[in-house]
Amino acid sequence: WDGGRLLPPVLPGPGLLHELISWQNGDAPALEFLGPEGSHPYAEKLWKASYSQLKSCVDSLARELYAVLANVPAGDYLTGNQPIIPVLLPQSPGLYISQLATLEIGAAFCPINGDAPKERVKFICGDVGAKVVIAMRSDSERVTWTKEDGTTVIWVDDYFTIPSSSSAEEEGSSAAKADESSSKTSPVHDDGAAVAAKLRVANSTDLAYIM
Repeated sequence: WDGGRLLPPVLPGPGLLHELISWQNGDAPALEFLGPEGSHPYAEKLWKASYSQLKSCVDSLARELYAVLANVPAGDYLTGNQPIIPVLLPQSPGLYISQLATLEIGAAFCPINGDAPKERVKFICGDVGAKVVIAMRSDSERVTWTKEDGTTVIWVDDYFTIPSSSSAEEEGSSAAKADESSSKTSPVHDDGAAVAAKLRVANSTDLAYIM
């Protein structure tokens, strides 16, 4: 009770958003995405991945994010301040991978509307103090300003394969290609305790995202 009000029960479970995913499911299907019609980068294309394949993509991107943030000036990532990472991506596997990778390294993601003009994208990134932006190579013209202020752009295309067809033959191979494009490993697992000790540890008071 709280002031005469009956509070809802608190159920046991993970305290952080990205911990809700059961990576131990291994080869079980984790994601199946069919792109919409039109000019969407995934227009009418199917992308499938198991939990282990999706985890491979997430870990690969997380390692790259960590490498960038670990080199920013003292007083940021390695000393405990939570970084915010803008994500300029359409609804897609790349969006899910980016969100999970961002949370894995203790950062918060900032989704940016796909229709936002270049100047709006630049303003948002500056407003949140972004050191790194995640985008697709097809949107490279919208982040050309990063060459001027030193913001690092990570192309999410490099961490998973965009299927070239939605045919049954291609459907079977798209998930396998997810592994091929993710040869790197997560900073959490790559160098053991020495690297893990440097990571910012997410906690229940952190932001998961900012709009």
